[in-house]
Amino acid sequence: MIFAAGNVLYAVSKSTLQTIWQYNAGARIDTPASYSSRNLVVIVTQDLYVHALSNASGTLLWRTKPTPRIGGTVGPNDDATHAEVAEGYPAIADVHGIVFVRYKIDWGSIYANGEWQPDNTWIRNTLTADPCDRMCSRFL
Repeated sequence: MIFAAGNVLYAVSKSTLQTIWQYNAGARIDTPASYSSRNLVVIVTQDLYVHALSNASGTLLWRTKPTPRIGGTVGPNDDATHAEVAEGYPAIADVHGIVFVRYKIDWGSIYANGEWQPDNTWIRNTLTADPCDRMCSRFL
């Protein structure tokens, strides 16, 4: 069983409730852990870093920040510098080795000229043309 408390992720034995391992992420863990069939546990911290750990030992396998944005609370009047991951979770596409993270971003990046984007084609073209202006993602 795995759970987070503040900056620390714990793996605990279901039968004895003894700690198997713990990992200090260095920032508040804002997502529940996602499990991979590749024996990984993936979390995202408030500072927007994605951490992949060995499910068996809690050893950090990789850590990356796939966005230039700054972690923190995003309000309706924020500029395009902040993002947050609270209440989200990393989704793992094991077959392709990709981790997807949903960020909450500012309204100005979601709306174009004060209007909602008309369709998925428009959204895809806009993000492809300038991905880091709106939100930045990277395949891991």
